[in-house]
Amino acid sequence: MDSTIELVSMIASLIMMGIILLSEYGFRRVRGVGYLIGLTICRMIFSGAIIMEQSRSLLTEKLIFRNIQHTMLNLMVPFLILFVYYLIGSDKIIKLRWKVLLFTVFVLWSLLVWLNPELHLIFRTIELYNGELITTRTIYSIIFTLVCYSIVAVCIYFLIHYVRNIRDDFRKPGMWVLCLGSLPLVLEIIKFVNPEMSSWLLRLSVYCGFTGMIMLVIAMRYKFFSIVPYARDAVLDTLQESILIANASGKIIDSNKKAVQWFLELGHAEIYDREMAELLAPWPQWQKLCMSMQQGSVEIDTWLNGERKIYSINVYPLQKQSKHTQGSISLIFDITEKQRHLEQIAQLNQLKDQLFTIVSHDIRSPLALQFQLIELLEEDRARMESDHREIVRR
Repeated sequence: MDSTIELVSMIASLIMMGIILLSEYGFRRVRGVGYLIGLTICRMIFSGAIIMEQSRSLLTEKLIFRNIQHTMLNLMVPFLILFVYYLIGSDKIIKLRWKVLLFTVFVLWSLLVWLNPELHLIFRTIELYNGELITTRTIYSIIFTLVCYSIVAVCIYFLIHYVRNIRDDFRKPGMWVLCLGSLPLVLEIIKFVNPEMSSWLLRLSVYCGFTGMIMLVIAMRYKFFSIVPYARDAVLDTLQESILIANASGKIIDSNKKAVQWFLELGHAEIYDREMAELLAPWPQWQKLCMSMQQGSVEIDTWLNGERKIYSINVYPLQKQSKHTQGSISLIFDITEKQRHLEQIAQLNQLKDQLFTIVSHDIRSPLALQFQLIELLEEDRARMESDHREIVRR
């Protein structure tokens, strides 16, 4: 009866993982969620392999499902790396060949797991004891496992750093999601340190589907996939102005697509992790504002596609709630057309002044001639006859 209840519970947990997978599929267009879907699929296959292993009695059958478990654990690592990479806000797209290379490393190691009966590179001993499959790792397997744990730990560190910097109302539930999501890793580490506990730890790993449902409820309740970081990207990328964000050490840490395209047209293919001093070398005033992390404005001009462009740069300090300055934000406005209109207005004003000068001169010339003529008549009036003097007087 106990084994039946245990089997039903594990199947229920597997079904919950399926529900989680369907929920994630609804957000497949959100950046990074595609790799989270791959991670969940690997987790489902891993749990299913545990259930199948527990229901088998022969060594060869158990070994097949144990190899499936190791394969899925290996593949979870690259999926997690890519998920975290795109989640934390990096717009730098990893080229396909690098993704293939990343997965190839773990696929080849998984292949060594399946070829272990001939190569003996993964397990030193494999035996069946009291109906449970017991394995002993080689030094190569131990080193590779430690490397994988280190990679996962680094990913979790970046996730914690990411959650700590999001909105306050997301921070606490985000930490809960991270804690629940780290439970499978904790179980794997315990199993690695104490192999004799593998039997019941494997069963406990399947029950992580229940904690996964709690994670899903929290994510849906606070709309993580809908808001973080999708809304941020949507807002930044729809802005017509370029936005450039640098940290306190002077390195570019973020931007929107408009800024990436702008620097690409200027000849800078990559801007992330670039030094501000290198990127803004042609504009020392802009660079000075960013390095001092003070608010200010500056105008710059540059040649773009054979045309002179003028930009207004507004720099703002990047501050957290503690008011501690952690970098700078630069907003880049294209004011080329505005500047051209101002220049045209100035030219029109100059033409107007010239026109008034010419017209005034033309008006003054006949009047001056008449005044001179009247003065001459007044001077000669005494020598004129009486009839002529009367005409001049009138």
